[in-house]
Amino acid sequence: MRPILTAFCLSFAAAMPAGAATFNTLTGAAPIIIAHRGASGYQPEHTLAAYELAARLGADYIEPDVVITSDGVAIALHDTTLDRTTDVEALFGPRNGGYDAVDFTLAEIRTLTVDHAPATPVNESAIPDFVPTSATPYGVPTLQEVVDLVTGYNAANGTDIGLHPELKTADPALNRIIVSTLVEAGFSTAGDKVYIQSFDLQTLRDVAAVQAELGSTIRQVALGAARVEDGVPMVICSLTGGTPLGDIADFVDGVGPSLFANPDLGIGVTSVFVGLAHDLGLEVHPYTFNEADPEAAYAAFVGYFDSGIDGFFTNYTDVARTSLARYEATPSPVPLPAPGLALLVGVAGLVAIRRRRER
Repeated sequence: MRPILTAFCLSFAAAMPAGAATFNTLTGAAPIIIAHRGASGYQPEHTLAAYELAARLGADYIEPDVVITSDGVAIALHDTTLDRTTDVEALFGPRNGGYDAVDFTLAEIRTLTVDHAPATPVNESAIPDFVPTSATPYGVPTLQEVVDLVTGYNAANGTDIGLHPELKTADPALNRIIVSTLVEAGFSTAGDKVYIQSFDLQTLRDVAAVQAELGSTIRQVALGAARVEDGVPMVICSLTGGTPLGDIADFVDGVGPSLFANPDLGIGVTSVFVGLAHDLGLEVHPYTFNEADPEAAYAAFVGYFDSGIDGFFTNYTDVARTSLARYEATPSPVPLPAPGLALLVGVAGLVAIRRRRER
């Protein structure tokens, strides 16, 4: 009997993983890398140049923030206003006391240049000689142009980069535009590489209604802060109140909590929060990892990787990709799977019984 047991143990051990890091994500797959506003650490945010560089640096998803113009066109812009990131003040006077994008037509916005300087020059990225291929790499792009860039890049390079757009305003017209634009481009089901995110829960409810009407099942993500209150995971869009994740799990597929932590308020992306979200079948995509130094970035990532986050936003796609590869290559103890352990114990028990009978 002993040779049988020995052979079984050896064959079982041979079937075990070689010791590379495993992931505690909802599916067990590696967490996705989401290019926050494109490769915004190296290029002006929300430009075709930033999105293209992020694709070349290995992003799994591109994140365009989306607002609407006065003539009803969805454009990629983080703020609802134009003055922080563009030269609008040099070309136009204020309207209604400011520079809200919704007060300008697409034709007017197309005359603008995004001049918001990135934190790190592009020549410090993994592609120091990067030259954008777009004819208008530093204009304010439309959502359609961002979608076209991603689908065109995928077709030309055999990649499978997805989209992770965020609705920046509560606007029924914008909700319909973003869903229909994605659906027409082939991003329409929960199995496609696409998410729609918002800080506003009512907006996500409205988007879900539009999806039901159009027959799409695009995954949705609720943004906010993470908190566990009396054992209940919550998403918070302000420092007061909060919504239990169980109350929104019928129309969202994940949460995008801020990395901001305030222990006094119980706010923070912890392994407990991630585990409770997973218990509800929800993914966790925290934001934003903004560290350009590889060693500092890896030190910041490790604990979150251990916690089981399913994805994360970063301004430095290349640094994130390197950190994830390093984590995957790091050996970690691999516990014996429960079924295998039970079988092994059972075989050992049979050996013990046989020995007693032979005495």
